[in-house]
Amino acid sequence: MEYGTLDLTVIAQQINREKYLSRRNWIILFGGFILLTLAFFGLSFLPYSGPPENRCEFSCFLHVFEAFSPLALLIGIFIVAYINRRRRNANAGPYAVRLDTLDWPPVKRFYWTTSARISYGWIIAIIILSIAFHFDSDYGLTLFLMAIPYLIFWGVNIWIKSIIEKGNYDQTILVVQRLKRWFHAEPGLWGAEALACSFADRAQESEVMHRMVIAQMLKKQVYTISLWLNNYAVDLLFQDRFDEALFLLETAIMCQPTYASSYDTLASLYLMQNLAPEYALKLAEFGLKLPTGFAILDKSASVAARRATLAWAEARNGLADRARVTLQEALKKANPKHIPYFAELNRIAGETYLTLNDLPAARQHFARAAELDTKGRIGRIAREKLESLPSD
Repeated sequence: MEYGTLDLTVIAQQINREKYLSRRNWIILFGGFILLTLAFFGLSFLPYSGPPENRCEFSCFLHVFEAFSPLALLIGIFIVAYINRRRRNANAGPYAVRLDTLDWPPVKRFYWTTSARISYGWIIAIIILSIAFHFDSDYGLTLFLMAIPYLIFWGVNIWIKSIIEKGNYDQTILVVQRLKRWFHAEPGLWGAEALACSFADRAQESEVMHRMVIAQMLKKQVYTISLWLNNYAVDLLFQDRFDEALFLLETAIMCQPTYASSYDTLASLYLMQNLAPEYALKLAEFGLKLPTGFAILDKSASVAARRATLAWAEARNGLADRARVTLQEALKKANPKHIPYFAELNRIAGETYLTLNDLPAARQHFARAAELDTKGRIGRIAREKLESLPSD
């Protein structure tokens, strides 16, 4: 397979175009809503000068606006989000067709995930109750009640993250499997189980889970597929299935060029094979310029690990001093309590020092990674690296 085919200049232009369109839509929505609210707020303080018999109609009109403005804003947010999603899906569609050449498992299309069904149903119920019993009630409270399902799902998501971050991969898998009994139509749970299996060095199970999630996303939201393609590609990298990983990563970047981790993983693919070091450096630098966006795990830990990849790429390009400085910055910004990412950061630090021919430092970081992740994939790879190093 041909390497280095992505044009980062063109990708940067696509990213800027997408940012402009997305921001424009949100500015139109919120700007229009604010102007309309100010207009009605001003009208409510103006003295009424019309016929007395119309005073009640005018007052009722203001009350109706006051009652339904939160609902109108909520509907507007959903509409803008839908427009942005449709545009991103349309942009990603031609590139996602590449994935049709692969054999994906048959899956049922979920038009609404379990959490969406519950959340939208709850919102409709709150709106009906608010109109029926509290026409002029506290709308801040109404909006809070609408958000309760989202807060609950957000809390569950944080709980799952906290288990993974402690390195308790088997416990994570058990928790997610129990949740899937109640929320089977929730791709996020399948993805969390796939990630936990990957960290736990259960490659076969991880591959099955990732393929299920990707097949589902191909039917629903193509533009969000990059997260799962990237995580699947990471598994393939550590099985030396580089051509398969390259295909998935390039497709991920073309479908969603704003997803930063794909550039980091693609840079790692080149570095692991000792190919195109200059291109790997460009990828690592490009990815660090992008916002982290949505991440299953801690964003700051992800940035620290990506900065370590940049140091590895700098070392491969003979920039020894820059590599050491970049690596130290990554280690300073890392969170030692985040077991998977901190172990991965130390593994990459070992690779960087190995490239710099600093065997004592490489041995120290490989040993630290193995110590942190005793039962996982990262720890196993670090132990293998330690065993391959020449003795003192």
